[in-house]
Amino acid sequence: MIIGVISVSISTGALASIISNLDSNEAKLKEKISTLNSIQSEYGIDLPLYNKCVRTVHYDHSKKSKDHIEFLDELPHKIKLELAMKIHEQMY
Repeated sequence: MIIGVISVSISTGALASIISNLDSNEAKLKEKISTLNSIQSEYGIDLPLYNKCVRTVHYDHSKKSKDHIEFLDELPHKIKLELAMKIHEQMY
């Protein structure tokens, strides 16, 4: 009986950990998409560039890889440059 109780406890704990981890990953993805939406609405990012960024975020999330600077650091260099140029367009 002790072995049965221990094995059920371990399996229940492992399952709870997996579910918690999935919820955490989904929350991070939603936060990144929310940050991207904020950048788009604030700086008027055009749709093709926005779609590139969304695809990149989803791709990075699928690889398991908050603010604007952290978000930009995670993007590939070419897309990061395009987005940074668009964000700072009025300064130039």
